[in-house]
Amino acid sequence: ALCREYAALTKQLWHSSKEAVAPVSFKNVLSHYAPQFEGYAQHDAQELAIFLLDGLHEDLNRICGKKPYVEDVETGDQSDEEAAAEAWGNHLRR
Repeated sequence: ALCREYAALTKQLWHSSKEAVAPVSFKNVLSHYAPQFEGYAQHDAQELAIFLLDGLHEDLNRICGKKPYVEDVETGDQSDEEAAAEAWGNHLRR
């Protein structure tokens, strides 16, 4: 649902002849999945971007069935390259 609303909003922004677009439908869906965005108070743009990207990732994920549980990467004594490779591998499994 979030992905479809985001796509509809993007289409409106790019293909509308209107000077302004009111993202009411997108805001309603976003508020449904992320109650912290309910209402019209000011919110952190980074928090919105992180939630939106994660939501789009989950909506578009091609893994069927139960997704594997993946623990966060603990860097510990690993180099940045090793930790990044492990994190990327975990991301691909999800």
